[in-house]
Amino acid sequence: MPPGFLAVASQPSSSLSLDEFHAWYEEEHIPLRLNHLPSFLSGARYQAIDSIPGAPGWLAMYEIDDTATFGKESYTSLRAKRSEREKGVMQRLEVLTRITGEDLGVYGQEEDEKNTGMKLNKPSDCVITHSLAVSGAEEHKDKITKEWAEKVAAEATAKIAGWARVRVVKVLESGKTEMGVATELQSAERVEYFIIHEFNDVNEAAIDALHGVIFISVAENISHWRLWKLYKAYPCIAQGNLDAA
Repeated sequence: MPPGFLAVASQPSSSLSLDEFHAWYEEEHIPLRLNHLPSFLSGARYQAIDSIPGAPGWLAMYEIDDTATFGKESYTSLRAKRSEREKGVMQRLEVLTRITGEDLGVYGQEEDEKNTGMKLNKPSDCVITHSLAVSGAEEHKDKITKEWAEKVAAEATAKIAGWARVRVVKVLESGKTEMGVATELQSAERVEYFIIHEFNDVNEAAIDALHGVIFISVAENISHWRLWKLYKAYPCIAQGNLDAA
């Protein structure tokens, strides 16, 4: 099976303090996954640095070993058997959106000692995410999307100072809850491909340059453009660095 990817964006309501929100993530939600499941290869959280009314301000992303993991009891039981603490937090999240997908590839610089993507050592300090809609026959869409990513990375984006790589995720499933209640996604909220651009640091000139490159290439197919700054990357059992916590 192909590698998987998980992205969860959320926003605490006025009844859930940031301190309680972070404590839940740090003490329970993250450890249950990264400390015990070898299928979670990395995990990092980001805070929004743009300002969009009503949009989630926090993003967690995880690299997963295999899309089959999403259906395994070791993972599904974490949601089915939530603690009372987690249930209480979920009921006080103003909004939570969740994407599970197939990682179609990463294009650009290889991870090295200067930049380790979402891994603990020196993770990318800034990411830009957006959705991408692709025209054409269903059986050709993955190929078209990967060719677009490779071309952008190789011919234009790689020239932008501080840019590291772009990741392409084919969305398999998505959902949304508001104050713990499942809410049907509107058509404008549905995402076909989820794109993540990584930068070594927050650089407004580089962000503007990327915006220009992307919108020149496929402006009519881009939506949900968001800017995020690294909050924290986490050690995990898969990386063998839990002692770094």
